[in-house]
Amino acid sequence: IVNQDKTSPVVHTSLVTYYSLNYYAQENQKHILITQNPLSMETLRFIGGQKQGVNTNTPQLWLVDTEKWTEAEDRENALKIIFDRYSVEKTYKADRISVSLLKQK
Repeated sequence: IVNQDKTSPVVHTSLVTYYSLNYYAQENQKHILITQNPLSMETLRFIGGQKQGVNTNTPQLWLVDTEKWTEAEDRENALKIIFDRYSVEKTYKADRISVSLLKQK
């Protein structure tokens, strides 16, 4: 994602992928955490990673999804919002992480 498509934002369901990809993107790509971050507010003030919404006018985006370190209901609600507006073009899987290219319906 970081090397191939720098224009589409990347939405994450877990801080596990959010922080690592955000670091490697070196601010050349927008990364959005769409679930509640379990870290303390004090920590978030220093390193960022607050829950954000997705601009649904974006024609395509990448979804990086994993159940690790997420609250199930929060994750499911966030994914419902995404899949109500976007359809999957292609998906890659690595262990328990899926990376999908989504396009607006």
